[in-house]
Amino acid sequence: MKRNIVIILITALSALSYAQPPSDIRTQMDVEKNIFFTQHIGLTQEQAPEFWNLYNAYQKEEAELRQQEEELIEKGSADNLSEAQYAHIRASIAFNEKRRRESKDNFFKQLDKILTPKQMILFCKTTKEYRGMLLQRLKPTNSRHKK
Repeated sequence: MKRNIVIILITALSALSYAQPPSDIRTQMDVEKNIFFTQHIGLTQEQAPEFWNLYNAYQKEEAELRQQEEELIEKGSADNLSEAQYAHIRASIAFNEKRRRESKDNFFKQLDKILTPKQMILFCKTTKEYRGMLLQRLKPTNSRHKK
């Protein structure tokens, strides 16, 4: 069953990589991420839909909170604000950080209901590995081939 999921995801990735315009790189990255996580965590057919619904909702919420934080920092970078305004912006940033921690805590509580303890550990490991892989891809090609 797990192998069937992987085969379907690989087939979908292959089809997307040929039919996809360069502007739709995000879709290809999402498919690759799904394959990477599904394989490394060992998601079953029953777990996969629940996991991805939860994970995608969490990622969306995280992106919104990061965007809000960036906007607050940008707003606070102005030179013409009063100390009270700077204090208010700083308090808003702190509140936003608290919301991000709470969101992550809630995500892991919900994830505990879907994954086994071993899969939870594999999820944490896979997340770090995937980020590392993305960082390697983002490095300029000339830095990989330094003489």
